Amino acid sequence: MATRGQRRFVYLPSAVLICLEAASLLAAFLLGAAITVTGLSIEGILVAAMVYAAASLASMSVLRLYTARRSSLPGLMLRVGLALGMTAFICFRLYDLVPRLATAGAILPAAAVVTFVTVLAIRIAFDCIWERQALRVVLVLGAGRRAADVARLRRRADRQGFVVLGYVATSGDRSFAITPRLRVDVCDNLLAYCRRHGVEEIVVAMDDPRHGFPLTEANKYRDAGIAITGLGAFLERETGGIRLDALKRGTSVRDVSAHRPDGYRPESMTRTD
Repeated sequence: MATRGQRRFVYLPSAVLICLEAASLLAAFLLGAAITVTGLSIEGILVAAMVYAAASLASMSVLRLYTARRSSLPGLMLRVGLALGMTAFICFRLYDLVPRLATAGAILPAAAVVTFVTVLAIRIAFDCIWERQALRVVLVLGAGRRAADVARLRRRADRQGFVVLGYVATSGDRSFAITPRLRVDVCDNLLAYCRRHGVEEIVVAMDDPRHGFPLTEANKYRDAGIAITGLGAFLERETGGIRLDALKRGTSVRDVSAHRPDGYRPESMTRTD
C-alpha cells in the first residue's frame, strides 16, 4: 500500500511549479532586456525583473493557475494570456512611480512573449513528468449504469489527479455497463484488496441505492487511510460541476476518512438508502 510519505507527495507539485516559474519569469525579463534598448543600469534591470516576476506570480495565483486541479491546454493558454495582461498593467503603473525604472516598460512585450512560451512548456512537461507520479488510486464500487459515469470522464482535465484501478461488480448493479476487462475481482475481501493494491479512495456507485457501502465497517477503512466517497460528490469534485444525473436522494453522513493521517479530505460521502 502507498506509504504516508507517498501520499504527502501530492502536496509538493504546486510549490515546485512556483519555484520553476519564478526562475523562468526572471530569465524571461532578463532576455527581454538583452534584446531591448532601454538605457537602464544593471541594478535597474534587476529591480524591474523582480517586480515583473512578483506581479506575474500574483496574477497567475489570482487566476487559479496554482490550484491542484489543472486546466486543459486551451484554458491554460487563455489564463496565462490574461495573467500576462494583468502583469503588464501592474508593471506599467509601478514603473511609472519610480523615475529610474520609467523606461523598463519597453521590455515588457519581449518578456511577455518569452514568458508565454516558457510557462506553457514548463506546464506541459510538469504534467508529463510529475503529475503521473502523484496520482491517487481509486476503486469504483459498482459496475453498472452509475459506475459508467466515471468511465465516461474522457477529458484529460477531468482525469488528472487520480487513476481508476478497476470496477467491482456488486449485487446492487441492475446490469453491467462496464466491460469485463475493466472489472476486478476482490475475492470477497474488499479491504484486503485495497491494502494490497494501494487504493486510497473508494467511490460508491451501485445502481441499487439499497446496496450502499457497509457503514459498520467504516472504521476499518478509516484506520487503513482509505476514503469513502459517493458518486455525486466524486464527480462534482473532479469535474468542477454538479452532475444532477449522478445524484440520488439519501441521507448525508459524515466522511469516514475525516481523520486520515495524511490530512487528505475528499468530499463527504453520500449514503443512498
